Amino acid sequence: MRSFIGFTGKILLLITHKDKTDDGKLQYLGMFLNSNIKECFEEPCGDDSCSFFTLLPKLINYKTKTNKVCEKPTYVYLSSKNLSYTKKTPGIGMGANLFDDYRFWLDNNDLFQKSYFKSEDENFENGSPFNEEKKMLNVIISYI
Repeated sequence: MRSFIGFTGKILLLITHKDKTDDGKLQYLGMFLNSNIKECFEEPCGDDSCSFFTLLPKLINYKTKTNKVCEKPTYVYLSSKNLSYTKKTPGIGMGANLFDDYRFWLDNNDLFQKSYFKSEDENFENGSPFNEEKKMLNVIISYI
């Protein structure tokens, strides 16, 4: 994660999820982060051109909502390290709900056990490739 902080270009993250309940079917999800991503554990970063998506089993792009519900939208939250003065967990989150609960979360401390995808938030279009409201991701390492 630290390798792209401050990078001024666009960033595309791809995640492979191996479903434990559906015959080990692979699903591909991703985040598109639009330029100038920085540590933003206090204030969200990114803009309304950031989005997240699924590639398989179906191509879906979750764009920002046109009718902004929240006063300060949370497009991207990024923190690369544990900080003693905050209880916030390091990771990358997109879309926020109450209590710093993110729509798409990649946990920096435990990517393989604490990352998840939810079906709705206040900033992005609703929907999910999963049947559950909140799906814990079984992130696997894969090479293309």
